[in-house]
Amino acid sequence: MSDDLIERNELALPLLSPDAFAYFLPAYLLYSLDHLSCTAGVTEMTVYAVSPSAGANANLENWTQERIAPFTDQQARVIDRFLELAERDEELGSYMSDIAERRVRFKELRAKCNSS
Repeated sequence: MSDDLIERNELALPLLSPDAFAYFLPAYLLYSLDHLSCTAGVTEMTVYAVSPSAGANANLENWTQERIAPFTDQQARVIDRFLELAERDEELGSYMSDIAERRVRFKELRAKCNSS
């Protein structure tokens, strides 16, 4: 996917079906890694799409779990590594100060997927 197409659809990722989410997430991750910035809306939305906040309601947690369940353990490690890089980025990490908590939530939801 071109950067332009992703940018024009920065809000689309959270709206996709689980299958479409799994298909398009790699493109959004690659874009986000190239644009780790608090001004990149795609990057922010990608973080939100794979990791709910600590205070998220059960519906949002279930929604997220449904989308991350199809990923293999290796793919989940890639997503976790993306969250780690976003968290460690000085600009983005300070702008999105809850990335560490979201990363923990991602791991918890993955563990639920594996135990189901």
